[in-house]
Amino acid sequence: MSSIWEVGSSTQTVEDADLSLIQNVTRALASMHERVKQQHAELTRWHQQAYELVRTMVVQGNWLKEDNPQGRDELARVATFLFCGRTKEDEGRSIMQ
Repeated sequence: MSSIWEVGSSTQTVEDADLSLIQNVTRALASMHERVKQQHAELTRWHQQAYELVRTMVVQGNWLKEDNPQGRDELARVATFLFCGRTKEDEGRSIMQ
């Protein structure tokens, strides 16, 4: 049989361990939350940059369509490459191979 002192001491040890675990989990969650906030900010910046790039391409594309048919064709080639990663020459090669 355990004495009252031993039971009380063992209960305190368990409570200390529980408190330590809760503190460690809280710190880990706070750290994870901070990383998620940083990633969110980075993704927001990336999204804004991508939006500005697409907007610029659309504005330039509209201008080229109106004033410069050769420039329009070049812009279409660049847009295809950027969005699809392929050019017409690449497509022709894969069909022939």
